[in-house]
Amino acid sequence: PAPVQVRTGDLRTGAATAEQWESVLVQVRNAVVSNPFPDGASNFGEFSINDGSGEVRVDDLGDFDGNLDSIYVQGDSIRSLIGVHYYSFNNYKLLPRNNNDVVRAPTSVADRNEAPLTYALEQNYPNPFNPETTIKYQLPQGGKISLVIYNMLGQKVRTLVDAVKPTGVHTINWDGRNERGMAVPTGVYFYKMTSKSFEKVNKMLLIK
Repeated sequence: PAPVQVRTGDLRTGAATAEQWESVLVQVRNAVVSNPFPDGASNFGEFSINDGSGEVRVDDLGDFDGNLDSIYVQGDSIRSLIGVHYYSFNNYKLLPRNNNDVVRAPTSVADRNEAPLTYALEQNYPNPFNPETTIKYQLPQGGKISLVIYNMLGQKVRTLVDAVKPTGVHTINWDGRNERGMAVPTGVYFYKMTSKSFEKVNKMLLIK
């Protein structure tokens, strides 16, 4: 059957309309990943999406290669997601049948198989963060880059990248630990990206 287009807020746990969509094949359009790990460290293979009307979980128990949730970070755009709406472990969820049921929206020129036109170092997300944050950067051409975290005193805390990287958009996570694997304290930190022809510093806040 053809899926019925529904808003995420009508499907979420606690919504008055959620029960009427149970076991129905539905479609959500133009949503974003609002939480890639709603169960925290437990990580039951779910993530949450929101089209602006409310948050609903997505499960990846369908026919997938690997874990569907592992390919998303917070803020990623979903052009279309089709799935069966069902109730499990105290939450309503969407269950896509396979990878074809999830269509990502292009988030950059690199996603459209084109090379980025400029260097860029984006703001980490989330910010403030605890315990982990994601940093995205883009390269208009391949080359050696470094991405280093410093504390307020200008002391190096952690080198995240020190390698040759290809053209395109890249992401890397920082888990709030230094080079020795020790958790760093609450505070303001800076991350600096350096290449042959580009240098930029952004600020982030770790709160525990």
